[in-house]
Amino acid sequence: MTGRGDVERVRRTVEEMVALVAGREARFQELALDSPQVMRARRASGELDDMADVFLVIDNWSGLRQELPDLEDPIRDVIAARGPGYGVHLVMSANRWTEVRDALRNAIGGRLELRLTEPTESVVDIRAARSLSESAGQYEKRVEELRQLTGDSPRFEKLFGRGITTGGLQFQAALPRVDGAPDILDLQAGTERLVRAIAVAWGGPAAPPIRVLPPSIRLDELPSPVGEPAGVPVGISEQDLDTVFLDLVEGDPHFVVFGDVESGKTTFLRTFLPGTAAASPAWCPRTSSWPTAAPSRRPARTSRWWLSRSAGGCPAPTCRPTGCAAGAGGGARRRCTWWWTTTTWCRRRPAARSSPCTVCCPNRATWRCTW
Repeated sequence: MTGRGDVERVRRTVEEMVALVAGREARFQELALDSPQVMRARRASGELDDMADVFLVIDNWSGLRQELPDLEDPIRDVIAARGPGYGVHLVMSANRWTEVRDALRNAIGGRLELRLTEPTESVVDIRAARSLSESAGQYEKRVEELRQLTGDSPRFEKLFGRGITTGGLQFQAALPRVDGAPDILDLQAGTERLVRAIAVAWGGPAAPPIRVLPPSIRLDELPSPVGEPAGVPVGISEQDLDTVFLDLVEGDPHFVVFGDVESGKTTFLRTFLPGTAAASPAWCPRTSSWPTAAPSRRPARTSRWWLSRSAGGCPAPTCRPTGCAAGAGGGARRRCTWWWTTTTWCRRRPAARSSPCTVCCPNRATWRCTW
C-alpha cells in the first residue's frame, strides 16, 4: 500500500503490474495456458504456486490522473484491457462517472454506484439513483427530528454505504471489520486488526513487495545480466530494475549527460570510463597490433593516465615536445589526460606550434594534451 505522497512507489506499482502482464503473456504461451481458469485450476493442484490472481486497487482515480497523468495509458491499455486474460484485475473508485474516460470505463464490466450528489449523472440507472437520493434525504431528516425530540443521535447520521447496481437494485456495503463493533469512529483500528488477523491465519506465500530504485548502488551490486549484453553497465532501470548497458559501438556513437550542478554527471562518467577500459582491450593504431602492457593508473586523487613504451607494446608516440621526461626502458613517458573509445586507444600526433601536442582519436575527436 502506498499513498500519493510516495510518487516513486506509486509509479513503480503500476510498472510492476504492467511488467507482470507482459511476463504472464509469455508464461501462458510457454505453459500452454489458454485462460486464467486453467491457470487457477493448475495452481489449485499445486503446479503453479507462483501464479495467483493479482489485484491493483486505486482509491480516487481522479487524484491519480492529476498527479501522474502518464500512468493512465498503461493502466487502460495494459492492465484493464489485457490483464483479465492473465489473472490481473483492476479495482478503482471515482467521485463521478465523467472522471473515467470511455475507453477505460468500457473495459471495466463490474460496476457499483453509491449515492451521487447529482442523480442525473448516473450511468447505471437515473431513476434508481434519484430514488436513492430521496431515501437518503428522508433518512437524514428523520435523524434531525429524533435529535430535536430526544436529544439523542443515532450512530450513523447519514446513509453511508447505500448504492445501486445494474437493474436499479439497491445494496448496502459492509464495514471492513469482523470484531462486531458497528461503528466508524475506530474503523481504522478495526481494519488494522483485521489485516493482522488475516496475515497470521494465512499459511501460503506472501505477495512480493514493490521494488523501488535504491538511493545509491555500486557497480558490484548491479543485477547479473542474462547472457553477454553489449556495452558498459552504468546503472539500473526504473521499469524493471535490471542493469542498463550503454553501447556506443552498436548504438549511437555519441552520448551526452544533462544535469544540474552536483546532480551526478561526473560520477556517471567515472562509472562509464573504467567500464569501457575493462571491456575493451588496448589497440595500437600505428601497428594494428595488440600491446602486451596496459597503462597503469596513478593514485585515485588524480584522473591523469601514464603511457610508457614497453617491450612488445605500442611504439612511442610521434609527438615529442621539448622537456618530456624519459620513461623506463628508454621510452618516452608522457603525462596526459587520456580518453579512449570503446575499442581503440587514442594516438598522438604533432599539432600547431602554439600547442605542444593534441590527442587524436580514431573517431576524429581531438583532445588537447596536458604536459
